[in-house]
Amino acid sequence: MAYPNKTILIHRNLFAYSLILLVYIAFIIPSSPPYSGIGFDREIFQYIGMIIDHNMVPYTDAFDHKPPVIYLLNYLGFICTPNSTWGIFILLNILGFIAAILVYKASFLRTKNILLSICISLIFISLSNLYVFQEGGNLTRQVTAHLTIFIIYISFFYRTTFWSTLLSGFLLGLIFFTQQNEVLAPAVILVSSSLFNREFDLLPLKKILIHYSFLLLGFIITCLLFGLLLVFWNNFADFIDQAYLFNFKSYIKNESYIRKLQNVCQQFFIGYSNVKILLLIWVILLINIIRAKKINPSLIILLLAFVVQLFSIALSGKIYGHYFLTLIPFLCFILLFSFKQLGSIYIYGISVALALLLFVQLRRSLQAVENDNPIVKEISREVSNVKNKAGQFYSFTAHYLRINYELNITSPSKWVYLKYANSPYFPAGKMINELLADLKKNKTTYILIHEYQRPLYPKVNELLELYYKPVLLTNSLILFKKE
Repeated sequence: MAYPNKTILIHRNLFAYSLILLVYIAFIIPSSPPYSGIGFDREIFQYIGMIIDHNMVPYTDAFDHKPPVIYLLNYLGFICTPNSTWGIFILLNILGFIAAILVYKASFLRTKNILLSICISLIFISLSNLYVFQEGGNLTRQVTAHLTIFIIYISFFYRTTFWSTLLSGFLLGLIFFTQQNEVLAPAVILVSSSLFNREFDLLPLKKILIHYSFLLLGFIITCLLFGLLLVFWNNFADFIDQAYLFNFKSYIKNESYIRKLQNVCQQFFIGYSNVKILLLIWVILLINIIRAKKINPSLIILLLAFVVQLFSIALSGKIYGHYFLTLIPFLCFILLFSFKQLGSIYIYGISVALALLLFVQLRRSLQAVENDNPIVKEISREVSNVKNKAGQFYSFTAHYLRINYELNITSPSKWVYLKYANSPYFPAGKMINELLADLKKNKTTYILIHEYQRPLYPKVNELLELYYKPVLLTNSLILFKKE
């Protein structure tokens, strides 16, 4: 009798995986290259991924203040599809689909209910692909959210071994080298799972110490690998300067931490109250808590990690939508562990409500309008005669690094965007003066600048008036060509 049961389980899983894949593909349409348009951060990441392929390195040859994992992922994407954003899009969504499958597997292991398990996985897919959170994709929090799913799955649902603990430490290290502050909440999960067994009994001290040793070893291995990479790149000092010192001294807002935390909570719990899937989650959680006679210990750990994640988001004082992506893994598993009684009518009710919400969201997704970036195309046509020529196109805004990326043109300067030109972290005029020197040294053919930016940089304006002439005006952007 065991064989038919196993066969049924395989067929059920194949059905679930196929359904999850179909829904996943439908949800990622708006963030796919033909539809997503241009961004800011992701253009920087894609560009830095490209220059790695040109034997250049982050930080030294292109200023930015993120750890290196996101650049390496974009480098892999560039290798897969040179000068096209399809490569990184596919890589990130393979990661996302694996995370969605792990959410399903975890849900089924806990509930043994295929319908509820699919529902929770689809909630994860829906929330993590909503534009208000994803903001076009290819962002550091998208990666850390998926890695967090891996850590939660290993901690609560995978057989605990020293090797799985080592892997968890390694994954925590990957999160650290993707977005530094996002290690805090996953660390809560790992510390707790190394202290207690699945029945929430305290482990013997010897076992705890061994677990922590392997956890720390996994983290150290990641640190050593990236340390060796930075030594190979010969940019360790620049990495420390930009990814740590700059962030601490300039990127983080100088205001009360309580105020920052208040803004984060207000945005997530009130600002996103129009997100119907979130409202459904709050309703289900309320019902489950009322119905529960006793709170699952794992739920307490996840709630603690969720609170720590809120504190983590508040560190910078900024409340961009994609910052909240990192709450979604904890929210999905809190929802999972809140289920105590699995009445069929209740599960069917949840499924119908979710199906209706997903239908509305999927309909919007499938109605996405193709964005062929007409401004990028227009400028690219004009600039195409310097394709593959280093240093011959520079844009004063990071959005149009897409042109450098698609035409395979490295920037003439490490200052690939000027958002922080007036930051007190840098000596007055440092960025502009170095940029001007680089433009002159490379005899840059094309310079793209917004009309509003010209009065902000008098020295740049002087250079443009002396040696350049406008050849294209589009949407308040002026393309100058060297005479």
